[in-house]
Amino acid sequence: MEPLTPKSPIEISAISHASIDHLHAETLSAEQSAIQTLRAETVVTHLSAIGSGQTSALETQASALGAVQTLQAETRTSVIGAIQTEKATLKRSFVYVLQAAEVQAHDNTVVGLLLARQVQGSIRPIVDLRGVIVLGLVIGLVLRLAASNAKKTP
Repeated sequence: MEPLTPKSPIEISAISHASIDHLHAETLSAEQSAIQTLRAETVVTHLSAIGSGQTSALETQASALGAVQTLQAETRTSVIGAIQTEKATLKRSFVYVLQAAEVQAHDNTVVGLLLARQVQGSIRPIVDLRGVIVLGLVIGLVLRLAASNAKKTP
């Protein structure tokens, strides 16, 4: 049996305890559910997992997300692999890679790689934009020295 893939988005007010491969919806509220691929205007999750998604507005609580592209994101006690957004509000969350124009972080938020124009609040980036630039310069210098030493050695 082939999965149902509607041509136009479907309106879903809420799903609970569901496992869905692909979902295209206007508004989605997910409770204890797993979605592999999601496309929706507004998404609210609680105790749920999303593999990848595109949305205009995202609100997560105690959820896990792989990669998400959104205009506005608000996360509470969630784990996200990668997120690209205009505005992010993070509370007690871990984000591996975050690219945003504006970030507000609260309550011990950790970000692996942070690329943002404006950051407010208490955020602990493992690597920020300056760190990436310095790391790139150091690696470039080491590679150049290694190449010049290799030319000198007969």
